[in-house]
Amino acid sequence: MSKSGEKINIVKVLIVIVIIVLLAAIILTVTRKTSNKSEVPSSTSKEEKVEKKSLEKIVEEFGGEIKDKPFDDVAVVEKAGETFTIYESGEILGGGLSVWTGESEEMTPDAEGNFHITNANQLKWMADKIINGEKNFGGITVFLETNIDLGARKDKDGNITGNKWTSMVGFLDELPKDEKAQNEVKEEIVQEPNTTYENLKGFLGIFEGNNKAICGVYVDSDRDYQGLFGYVTGIVQNLSVQNSFIKGNNSVGAIAGLNTGKIENCKVAFNEVTGVNKIGGAVGNTVSASTLSSVNSVECKIVGEDYVGGIVGYVNDNVDMNICKNSSSVEGKKFVGGISGITFFGCNVLSNTNTGNIKGQDSVGGIIGYSQATVEQSVNEGNIEGNDNSGGLIGINYSMANISRSYNKGNVTGKNNIGGIVGVNNATITSTYNRGDIEASLSKAGGVVGQNSKDSFVYSSYNTGKVTSKGSYAGIAGGNFGSITNSFYLDTCVEKVLDGTLDQRKSEEELKNIVDQIGEDYILDSENKNDGYPILNWQ
Repeated sequence: MSKSGEKINIVKVLIVIVIIVLLAAIILTVTRKTSNKSEVPSSTSKEEKVEKKSLEKIVEEFGGEIKDKPFDDVAVVEKAGETFTIYESGEILGGGLSVWTGESEEMTPDAEGNFHITNANQLKWMADKIINGEKNFGGITVFLETNIDLGARKDKDGNITGNKWTSMVGFLDELPKDEKAQNEVKEEIVQEPNTTYENLKGFLGIFEGNNKAICGVYVDSDRDYQGLFGYVTGIVQNLSVQNSFIKGNNSVGAIAGLNTGKIENCKVAFNEVTGVNKIGGAVGNTVSASTLSSVNSVECKIVGEDYVGGIVGYVNDNVDMNICKNSSSVEGKKFVGGISGITFFGCNVLSNTNTGNIKGQDSVGGIIGYSQATVEQSVNEGNIEGNDNSGGLIGINYSMANISRSYNKGNVTGKNNIGGIVGVNNATITSTYNRGDIEASLSKAGGVVGQNSKDSFVYSSYNTGKVTSKGSYAGIAGGNFGSITNSFYLDTCVEKVLDGTLDQRKSEEELKNIVDQIGEDYILDSENKNDGYPILNWQ
């Protein structure tokens, strides 16, 4: 073969090799793309799980016959001789639906002097009586006999449409400037049981919701004390407020702006609640000796500046706040919590749970942002994000406060004083545990507390979550100036071990079997509820 022929064959071989290499590269690229696509379904399937079904699909799965469809997102359905109201949000309510026309219809009391609301216009009549100071319904029970839709909706551009609702609160005239006349007015106000020193008139009776819902509430005001009820000084029970838009200045909540009475067994769901200070998913501001019990906040968006909470923004002294649950997102600046933004001395906070994501700048907690209360059997599973003084349960646990028999499983991130249970502890922590990861971008991160202050105590607590910080950090307390007793952390949760904490460091096996050392509030995790780590005896 000639040399020229050999050269041609070599060129052909090189061409074939190049083609093979290119084909291999193409196949590899396609394979990688296919591989990547096969990895995506974990997130895609997750999105599909939370993707909301259409109203038609919900009704189809529920069964029954559509009798009315007053709005695109709601249908009244009859099934097996019973009537149900079904919303596109997924809520299925027992009973029919009355849509507000924007008018008012007078109610006539029954033989006992009580009232029964059978349509939306009658609710407006009740509201007008309170707003105008004509009737406070003291000694009267008002029964809600049907679900009500006040008509508010958000269009595709994000604009809220529908009739505006005026919060049920009466604002009395301003006090006169003359001191003598002012005192006379104050004396008159004090004699009326439905007024406060803030010169308000409110609802003094019992509002029995009968497990019905009021939906589509649209409040847009620059005044304080805004909500369905502006001011409750009686009892509101067994009521849901849903798919609503509540905006005010200070003391804003879907059910009540201000509560001096009792809110019991109530639910707020799929609402947007916004304002400045004292903003809550259900109640903006609740004062001394009032009660919040079995209140549930579901998938609401709650936004304010200071004192912002998933259930209530601001809680005064000696309030009972029990068995409340929040799955709503909460965002504010200072004093931000999954249940309450701030809670003062003498309050009992028992069996509350947060699963919503909570975001703020200072004093941020899964249960309470700033607490002087007694907190027991409370749980956080939401993620907490705050710049300073932030904890899985409490942002700042202040003097005379006590948190016990509670735990956190959410991740907590921030800058300074970041803790699995408490950001800054100035009081007592007993029988708590943390399973979430804790991260401070600057300093003082701890598995239980970011900073344990002087004369403060941590007893019988443990941590398994990873703890990281650019500054000081530790398995229990990022900075400790108080006392830590019978408290332990998993040996893999920190990269470095601080002097004096070696006896707190335990292996996985040791920590799972540490019940005898850690206290009587714990039991072995025999049913694997907590990955084998000790659980509290009430779990």
